[in-house]
Amino acid sequence: MVALGGLVMPGLVNAHCHAAMTLFRSAGDGLPLDRWLSEAIWPREAKMTPDDVHAGMVLGSLEMLLAGVTTSMEMYLHDEAIIEAVRRTGGRLVSSPGIIRALHGADLPAGSTRCVNSTLATTVPTSASRLASVRTRSTTSTPICFA
Repeated sequence: MVALGGLVMPGLVNAHCHAAMTLFRSAGDGLPLDRWLSEAIWPREAKMTPDDVHAGMVLGSLEMLLAGVTTSMEMYLHDEAIIEAVRRTGGRLVSSPGIIRALHGADLPAGSTRCVNSTLATTVPTSASRLASVRTRSTTSTPICFA
């Protein structure tokens, strides 16, 4: 065994993330929040395709992995693109539909939770009053849950 002089520790978890937004870095810098959202972010998000979200999520996931963040809680658009991007990078993901989902359509029925791995895709009802925790047998090293 070779000692590299580093630190061995569990991976960090980013508990609130929109990693695909790395594509908007510097957009609207200096604007107050309401103007930043309405002038710089929402117009760009409205034009985002699943391919755009995939590219931004790959970038964001790789940046987090380089910083020791192995798991992120994502709430954003185009869930399937996010799942595929995280599978590609080898990170771990917990995902929830974004609050502003009404602007972009809904992929999941209201009040549902979906866990996905390479062999399973299911939708199960949950309580709207709490964040549901769903565990499945995983055949992949990239467990992905929707809450």
